[in-house]
This record gives sequence, C-alpha cells and structure tokens, in this order.
Amino acid sequence: MKRVHILAGWFVFIAFTLAACTGRAQTSPAPTKESVQSTLELAEGTPGAPDESPYPPPQDPITNLTQDYPPPATGAPLPASPYPYPEQAETTISPAQPLPTSSLCAGNVTVTTDLLIPGADGLQISGDYYQVNSPEPLPMVILLHMYAQERTRWGDFPQYLAENCFQVFNMDLRGHGKTGGEEDWPKAIEDISRVVEALSDRPEVAGDKISLVGASIGANVALNAAANLEQIYTVVLLSPGLEYARVTTLPALAAYGDRPILIVASEEDRYAAESSRNLDSVASGEHQLHMYNNAGHGTDMFASEPELGNLILGWLLAQLP
Repeated sequence: MKRVHILAGWFVFIAFTLAACTGRAQTSPAPTKESVQSTLELAEGTPGAPDESPYPPPQDPITNLTQDYPPPATGAPLPASPYPYPEQAETTISPAQPLPTSSLCAGNVTVTTDLLIPGADGLQISGDYYQVNSPEPLPMVILLHMYAQERTRWGDFPQYLAENCFQVFNMDLRGHGKTGGEEDWPKAIEDISRVVEALSDRPEVAGDKISLVGASIGANVALNAAANLEQIYTVVLLSPGLEYARVTTLPALAAYGDRPILIVASEEDRYAAESSRNLDSVASGEHQLHMYNNAGHGTDMFASEPELGNLILGWLLAQLP
C-alpha cells in the first residue's frame, strides 16, 4: 500500500510539471528588459556563457583561422579577405523586411533626415535621427552600414528600434551616401568618436547607454571605435572580419575589454563565419555568437532571417547598465 501511495504521488508530480511547462511554452511576452530571456532564445545557447558555445574555441584562436587566410607575420602585409572591399560585387539594394511594431514607443518617434555632425576633419557626417519623445533620457543605437552602400540598407530596422524606446542615429560613413568625402577608415573610426560625443550631450539621450551596431566593414569600424569609448556599453557585429580594408578586429577586441558583444554571421559566408568564431572565442566579457545558414552577408541577413531584428533588440535590452 505504501508503494502505491508513492507511485500515485509521482504521477501527480509529473502531471503538474507537464502542465506548467505547457503553459510556459504558450507564452511569448513582448521583448522587454525583464522578459528578454525569451527573445534571446532565438540565439544558440545561453548568452554570456563562453563554455556553452556550439563552436568550441580552436587550439589557437588567434592564428587558427584557415589555411586560405593565414595570419600575417609581424610587419608583413595583412592577408587579403575574399572581400577586398566587402560588398563591391553587389549590384542591387533590397531593404530589410518590415519588422513587427511594438507599442512601447510607437507613435512617439520623430525622424530628422540629414542631421549633420562634424567629423574628424570637419567633414559633415550625415544621418537620419530617430528621436523618441520621452520625458526621460533613453539609450541610443548608432548604425554603421556595409562598404559601397549607405544608411538606407538598414531598411525598417532603425524605426523598429525607435519604436522600442531607443534613440537611433543611422549614419552614412565617410566616402558613402550623403556624407560624401573620401574613403579613409582611420578617420571613419575617429568620426564615430565625434558622433558619440555630440549625441551623448543631447538631453534626450542617456549618455552612458550608447551601443554601436555595424555590418561587415561597419562592424570592424564599430569595434575599433568602441574600444576607446567608455560610453559604449555593447556592440553588435554582423559579419565582421579579422580584417577588412586593413581595419583589423583582434587588437580592438582586446582593447574593448570585458564589455558585452553579440556577433552574427552566416555559415556559407566563410571568411566572416570563421572570423566571427575567432572573435567569439577570445572575447573576455559576456558574449554571444549566433550563426545562420545561407543568410548572406551583413545587412542582407535581415531579408533571409526576419527574426534577426528581435535578436539584436533583445541583446541591447538585456545588456543595458
């Protein structure tokens, strides 16, 4: 009789547990800082757990990239990536797919087109400023596009971030779009410092809660700029490379320190995929690597993987100081 009571108790416990799990599985809260864990389930593994990555670090993460792209010897020229300038082979621009609208700040966003901010040498950096009308300062996101493209490549993503209560500056890098001027990647990195300084002084911006989101060479520029800017609380890198146009990322990652970093790439985009694994394996702070299949390069991934916008938003919310 005692054994029967024990077995009956176990059946009740199992039934209760299954019912609770089923209830949780049917719940999909809107992405907020408190519920961001459900959003981040779109990614592989638990964010910030380096020993749980589906891609274990190689024996020597700095030098073990691939035989096709060996690291340079000291003083030697940098290895060429398969993208001399990453996106020059592309001939069309298709904006990202529209993303779901949140009600958090929808209806309270004002867009100022062609806002000008002086860059490193006085060049006027042009961008679209998505300002959320809020009684309190809000965190800010600065978007950096791919090579040979312009800020319109982000499609509806800037508006989506603003409707979820982020101030957003979607800028054209120097030598691109309405910013114009000549390509100069060291100066482009300096431009970001000037932009961050100018925007962090605005009353509607929480100056210590600024993030950089970059695609392809924009990702490399973002990480190099963030390394020297303490206002940057996190970076998001889409299809970064160990080197694009002589803008390297491993030294910048070391200088960036233990701040959080999200890295996203696609498997068939081989150089960016291997670079992303290397960067993730040596990141010292909270980090997340998310790999797609056949999703393309940089901002092209938005069209192939519509949930990418939610993944980035969830990460930005979760890492807020």
